[in-house]
Amino acid sequence: MPDVPTVAEAGLAGYEVSSWFALAAPKGMPQKIVDALSKASNEAKASPEFAQKLADFSIQPSASSTPASTRKLVFDEIKRWAPLVGESGAAKN
Repeated sequence: MPDVPTVAEAGLAGYEVSSWFALAAPKGMPQKIVDALSKASNEAKASPEFAQKLADFSIQPSASSTPASTRKLVFDEIKRWAPLVGESGAAKN
């Protein structure tokens, strides 16, 4: 897509865009279950078989994470992108 400008060329210098995936659970889920899911997720990411499956899709797993660090990531991303989404008008659709 040679005619599509980069993010910087579109006037948004300093923005680095990457995608990420996370497990989410409903608010109020018992902490015991949240902790068990987090532990299982981190164990899966540590397995060579799972790491290979991710690599097959060019996905690099993050280091071991916690529910708190994932929550922080989500809210940091919302804070980061909300002004741009609002300015674009996308939130009105």
